[in-house]
This record gives sequence, C-alpha cells and structure tokens, in this order.
Amino acid sequence: MKVLLINAATLHVKHKPALPLGLLSIAKYLTDAGHQAAIYDRTVENKDLAKRLESFEPDIVGISALTNKQFRDAAAVSTELKKIGIPVVWGGATASAIPDIILKSGVVDYVVV
Repeated sequence: MKVLLINAATLHVKHKPALPLGLLSIAKYLTDAGHQAAIYDRTVENKDLAKRLESFEPDIVGISALTNKQFRDAAAVSTELKKIGIPVVWGGATASAIPDIILKSGVVDYVVV
C-alpha cells in the first residue's frame, strides 16, 4: 500500500515547526511493515498538491493537524482528496480533541485518536 502523510500548513505563524516527528515515526513503521510511505510537509513545501499526488499515487492519505491553525489547510486538502476518491485519515491533537466534529465534516473517512 502507498501512504502519503501530510503535515498541514500552519497559517499565520511566524516560526514554522521543526520536523514532523509523529509523521516520521508513522512512515518508519509503515516502511518496516512493507508499505511505501512518503511525507509531504506543507509547512515547508506548500506547492501543488496535484503534482505530489500524481508523482506518488497514494492509496490512502493521512493528514496531521496538530493545532487549530492547521485546520483550514487540512480541511482544504481533505476536500480535494475526497473529490478524486482517495481515503483520508486525520490524526494529531486537533483530531483527538474533536473527532466527532471532524468526522461529521464529510471530508474525512477516519480519525485516529
């Protein structure tokens, strides 16, 4: 299985966060289990999502939204993914805090708490 892990862009923040350690850990676990994993850190390389999807062709996408400042970007990315039929999983602090609200949004298939 090909899994793309996305670190949602942090809007209106002067200092960008460091490495997405949670996503790095998940990617390592997935590759050790025989899957292909890639990380797209939108806080650093907020480029064309379509090009990234075309080059990697993921079977599923996991999105990390650690703060409410990432929520808007995560929702926009999820909406685009759902339009083309790619399953979406959200994780992180925001997803853990309000999983029911996120699931009711209709742009997320699964929430990892």
